[in-house]
This record gives sequence, C-alpha cells and structure tokens, in this order.
Amino acid sequence: MRKTGQHRAPRRSFRRGRHAALYALLVAGVSMGMATLGLTWAATSASSPVAERLATAGSQLAVTNGPSGAVWTAKFDPVLVGDSLAYLQLKTIRTTFLNDRAGKRVVVDNWQDSSSWKTIAVVRPRDGVAEFSLPDPLEVTHLYRAVIHPGPAEVATRQVEYAAPRTRQDDGLPTVYVDTDDGSPIGESGSAWEGQLTVKGTGDGRCADSSPATAKIAGVGDFSWERDKPDIAVTLAHDAALCGLPSSSHVTLYGDRYDRSLLRTSVGLHLATKLDGLTWTSDLIPVDLYVNGELRGVYGLGTRHSFATRGSVTQDSSTPQMSKSTPTPRAASKDEFLLRWDTDSKEPNFIKLEQYGLTVVEHESGNDDGELTQEQRDYVRTYLSKADAALRGQEFTDSTNGWRAYIDERCAVDYYLLMEYTKNVALTDPRGSFMYKAADSASGPGKLCFGPVQGFDASMGSTGFPGNQASPTGWYPNGSAATTNTWLKRLNEDPEFRKAVKARWLEVRGHFSDLRGWIDDQAAHLSSGAKFDSNRWNSVTPRDESHIVHGAWSTEVAALSTWTAARTDWFDSQFH
Repeated sequence: MRKTGQHRAPRRSFRRGRHAALYALLVAGVSMGMATLGLTWAATSASSPVAERLATAGSQLAVTNGPSGAVWTAKFDPVLVGDSLAYLQLKTIRTTFLNDRAGKRVVVDNWQDSSSWKTIAVVRPRDGVAEFSLPDPLEVTHLYRAVIHPGPAEVATRQVEYAAPRTRQDDGLPTVYVDTDDGSPIGESGSAWEGQLTVKGTGDGRCADSSPATAKIAGVGDFSWERDKPDIAVTLAHDAALCGLPSSSHVTLYGDRYDRSLLRTSVGLHLATKLDGLTWTSDLIPVDLYVNGELRGVYGLGTRHSFATRGSVTQDSSTPQMSKSTPTPRAASKDEFLLRWDTDSKEPNFIKLEQYGLTVVEHESGNDDGELTQEQRDYVRTYLSKADAALRGQEFTDSTNGWRAYIDERCAVDYYLLMEYTKNVALTDPRGSFMYKAADSASGPGKLCFGPVQGFDASMGSTGFPGNQASPTGWYPNGSAATTNTWLKRLNEDPEFRKAVKARWLEVRGHFSDLRGWIDDQAAHLSSGAKFDSNRWNSVTPRDESHIVHGAWSTEVAALSTWTAARTDWFDSQFH
C-alpha cells in the first residue's frame, strides 16, 4: 500500500439555530470540566487530560483493512454534526536526526513539538457516521482521529494507532521497507529525508528480520525519482547487521538503472572480493525494495563506503547470492581520509591538483557532516599535491621517489585490473571513482589506495560510451582519452606496473573464467523478482542514447555471460 494524497476541503461553519445554541452550551460545559457529557472534545492540545478522559467516553473511531485499502468509521452524536463535514486526520511524525562533531549520532524519535494534525480525507457524515475509504494508507504506525468543527473547540474522536499491513513479493528475496516520515517522497540527491528502514527476512537463515531503525534517507544521482531507478543512501541511527552484512550505520540500495540483468554490480563486487588488494569492498544482497509502501523492484543492499565498514571480504560458497565480509576495523587516525575524484571546485573540501581534483567526503572520525579542521585540510592537501607531483615527475617510476612512495601498488594493480576488465564508466565520470588514504604509522605515512568500488550498472556491455566501452575487446582506462580523469592512465606508462598487472591476472584469472557458473546461480535466485522489475521499469526501452538493451531479462543475463567470457578470452590473449 502507498500513502494517500492529502485532501483538502473548505471548513463549514456550524448551522445557526438550536444546534448552535446546544454547541455553545457544550463548549461552556467543557470549559467548566464537565467531562461526563460523553463527547470527545479537543482543544489546541489533543493530549490534554480533559481530552483524554473525554476520548474514552465519547465519539468513536475504528479502522478495518480491506482488499483495496482501509476503511475508517467515525461515530459522532448526530445532534452535534448537523450539516458539517467530518475530517480524518493523521498526527505527523517529526524525527530529529543529528550528527555531532565527534561522529556520535543523536536521535530523537517522534519529535512532537513540531508535529501537527494533518487532514487526509473529508466526507459528509450520515446520521452521525462518517466513513473514510483510504486506498493507500501509510504502513508506519501513526495516530489518527476524526473531527468535526475544526478549531479551538473542535469535536474529535479518540485517537487510534494504526499502520497498514505490509505487503511483499513471494519471490524468495529479502524485503527492505524504506519509509519517510508521513510518506514524503524521496527526491533527487542533495537533500535528506527522515524516516525508518525495516527488513523482512527470508525465513531460511539467509537473512533475518530487523526491527524498524530510525534513518536518514537520500536519493543518489542527478536523475528524477519518478523517471528512473536511482540509488538510495541510508544512514541508520545506530549500527545494524542487516541480512548478514557487517554491522554498519551506512548502507546503500543500488538501483542499477542501466543494468537490465540486475547482476552487474553483484559481478563487480564479487570479483572485488577475490582481489585482496581491495580491502574496503561492500557486500551486496539482492532485495525487493518498497518505498513508502510502493514496490520499486529489485535492488542491491550493501554497506556504503565508510570508516565504520572497512574490512577484507571472503566468499561464502554455500550461499552464492551473498558475499560475507569479515570487517577488520582499525583505530581512527587524524590522517585517514576517503576521497572522491571530482571536478567541482565549489565543493567545500575540494583539493585542486595540477590536472585533476579530489574531494574529501569522509575523514577519520566517521562523521559525514563534511567538515574538516584546518589542520586536516592542510595535511591532506599537502600529501595529495606531493603524490600528484611524484606521479607527473620525470622520476615517477623510481621506487623511492616516484609514485610508489605515495600509492599502494597492490591496491592500484587490483583496482585497475577490475575496472579495466569491466570497463566501468565510473572512470570517465570522476565523481564515480574513489580513493582513500591509510593512517600514518611509525614506518611512515599511510599510502593512498584506489577504491572502494561501488556501482557497475554502466559496465560489461550495458552502455556504449566513448572509448569503445561496449566492446569486450580493447583497453579502456589505458586506451581511451575519455578516462584520463584519474591517475590510472599515467600508471600504465610505467613498464613495471604493466608487468605487475600481467602477473596478477595470471594469478587470479580463474575467478574471472568461472563467472558463467556464478552468474547462472545468481540468475536462478533472482528470476522471480526480475519479472516484476522488468515490467516496472520497461526493460526493453533504453534509458538514453548510450544505453544498450538486449531484450528480455533472460536475454540480458545471457548477454552478460557472453560479454564476460569474451572479455576473459581477450585478457588471456594480451597476457599470454
């Protein structure tokens, strides 16, 4: 069920005459504390002691669930109703979600100081009975009431708590419910909505239920929520281990808007788990996602890049649809940073390099409020400038004075190998590529590492961006002028780096050559949920001119398997 729209109607004045005289008498009676009148009266505060006593003895409100929504029935004294309208009202929820400078979250649930009664339906009673039909009531518990004569001396029923029953797909996937306060729609990136996240597990041990968790919710990407299937970033009030993921308060729901197979990000993160140089890799679990009661399709649930979720990852072969990770948390340090390749100099933490730029998106405190101290800003700017100069310098291949003094080679090799293999278009959009700087130690400054990796929807043949990106043959980061936004192209000018890439491919190629069977296992797990997703997002219509559509969902899966097999063969031909 989804929330109903807000209905408004003009307020009707109470009819003059004997009804008005009786109404005035009753108002006076309440003001003298005459609670025995058997009516529910609500002044400016619906929770006053007088109102609560009257609520138990006066007008009634009941709700029943039906196949097409919910029906509310309010009963008033017909003498009081007259020709007035009846209003069904919902008590809004206001959740305050704050981050303090130390990174500790402060949460106040149901902040009533700013809550108010909101009219959601209006009807004309018959013989004192008002019946409200709501096709899409909210699935989060709210207080409801019905009133006549809205105003300082309105007549109100008792307050009733109600939440519409949850619906879910019978497709074997866990279900994630994201609900904003009062059903406010999630918009584009740059804003956040308060609400909650709930998980309904599979019942077979793969994913357990989780209670509603207060959350801050934001759309990710520059595309309208109504037109596309955007990613959703969720920050929980407290750490939670959702569906076997590492305990974290930062999760992402990947919509994979370009990927009709629903598998590309799973493939990319699965491969990342096999490359131990990438130690900050998110897990991914396919789920059915409901937003404010509306089924949005199949999404991937993963922990978002955060200092709270670092760890190496190992695959659990008994449950191929889930990548289990074992976090290896390290103590926070003032010299650890998560960075995003960027071109927007207006970002507050943007650091301009000679040809590129990086924005600090998180630092060691785990605080995501975007604030850096001047000391932190000066430190990371100096370090990045030195690394950039070393990489561009004449001695950039030197093991002591070149790029290896600042960038972790094993991490760089694994990151390049994965991004080159998948031809992830994130390399042409700097805002899709990340780096992080490890903490300094007694042995010297902590080095930079490429990653963490995240979405792969625009990769492996799903899009045809410049640089021969759609083809399973040819170099991409090392061969396309469009991918010079990061340092990878320069690294490939070092012969020793290329030798390290070849050696690493020969070491790990088995994981790539085994992809066909792994993809088949994933597809079998997704098949039921994929049917709705394909219909919901019109899978045969391209998103834009760069989007490559192969056909029905099963055809999309087959195309992904074919592409990865051809890509593996081409890599073998280059590294024989």
